[in-house]
Amino acid sequence: MDGTPWQETHIAGERTMYTLHDLLCGTKYYCYLVATNSAGRGNSSEIISTKTAGSAPLAPDKRLLLSVNSSTVTVNLNSWHNGGCPVRFFVIQYKVSGHQEW
Repeated sequence: MDGTPWQETHIAGERTMYTLHDLLCGTKYYCYLVATNSAGRGNSSEIISTKTAGSAPLAPDKRLLLSVNSSTVTVNLNSWHNGGCPVRFFVIQYKVSGHQEW
C-alpha cells in the first residue's frame, strides 16, 4: 500500500472476536485475514481500509482563544478542540502589524 511493512498477529481458531490495540489516533489502517485449518491455508479476505477515530485539532473562536491587555496577549490553549486525539504541541507565530515577513 504505502511501503509500510504488514504487522501479523495469530488468533486462535476458537475466538469469535479480536481487537487490535495500541493503534494511533486518527490514522488509516489496512487489514486482511487468512484462515488456516488442518486442510491448509485458505484464500485471504479482501484488503479492508479503516480509520481510527479522531481528526486534526480544530481552532476555537478568537474570543475564546485570546485574552489581551496593554502589553500582553495570553493564549488559552485549553480552548482548542483536540479532534479526539491528544495535542502533541502548539506553534505560535506573531509579528508587529504592517511588517511583511513573519
